[in-house]
Amino acid sequence: ARRRRLRTRRAAQQQQKKTPSWADMPEDFSAIAEYKNLKDNPLVSWGFLEEQEFLVRIFGLFAVNLVIGLGLCFQIYPPSSFSNVVVGGLFGVAIAFSLMFGILLLITRDWDKVNKMLLKKSYVVEARKDNAMGDGGAYAYNQVKTKRDARRDRLLAGYVTDPVVGRLRVYTLAAFALSATTWGGGAVVGGEMSMEQEEEEEMESNLIYTRTTKKMNAEGFGYFLERD
Repeated sequence: ARRRRLRTRRAAQQQQKKTPSWADMPEDFSAIAEYKNLKDNPLVSWGFLEEQEFLVRIFGLFAVNLVIGLGLCFQIYPPSSFSNVVVGGLFGVAIAFSLMFGILLLITRDWDKVNKMLLKKSYVVEARKDNAMGDGGAYAYNQVKTKRDARRDRLLAGYVTDPVVGRLRVYTLAAFALSATTWGGGAVVGGEMSMEQEEEEEMESNLIYTRTTKKMNAEGFGYFLERD
């Protein structure tokens, strides 16, 4: 019986050497650590804001994007006619919604990632044994959460991250729909581009026409020499 206890103790010690203990677990890979990182990100942390404050920031972001979009579009479509004003305005709004869609998509992706990590019962931990090894001694293993941490993570997911992800998805889809609608509206209305671009296009067309006409008017053997 004594030998059996010794063998059991040695087997347990070897198992502990193979798999790092909870105390040795890198905290950066846990779900709660990723949740805390959301607060440190100045943009992603918008998800923690109340509905009214979140909308204020969203409208502020849209206003900045709208100034950029209108400034760019009115350089291409100068407001010299009513159609140009409509087209420039629609395309400017489309650019603003497109930029806002990209930012909301980035925020939603990070929140959704953390929400899924909180709902899982385990997660992957990456570690390194010896830097002198050829592969750097890197290895990975699945760390199972304790019952206490799993219950805490489920509560965070149910009361914090999951509602935030749902709200962000609504705003992201709305921004995408409005962006597609305004892009389509601007394309349907149409407009006149600035004179500088029209002159450049006309010069290119005249140059191609002149070269083609010159070749077509050439006669006999001189035409083939000129082609070579």
